[in-house]
Amino acid sequence: MWADMEFGTILNRDLLDPLVSEATWIVGQGVLRADIPTTEDIAAFIAPAPLVAAAPDAVALD
Repeated sequence: MWADMEFGTILNRDLLDPLVSEATWIVGQGVLRADIPTTEDIAAFIAPAPLVAAAPDAVALD
């Protein structure tokens, strides 16, 4: 079974978009007093350099 599985790590918009959505929901619920976050706001907290060094093709945040 496991021989048929392929595992990997990627960092792309498919991660950022849900994080922005979740952060927007949290602000909207009044949990935090903050401006509605943008993709750039969330991306500022992500450090892609380690994954870029190990697997450059796995990072696509543009």
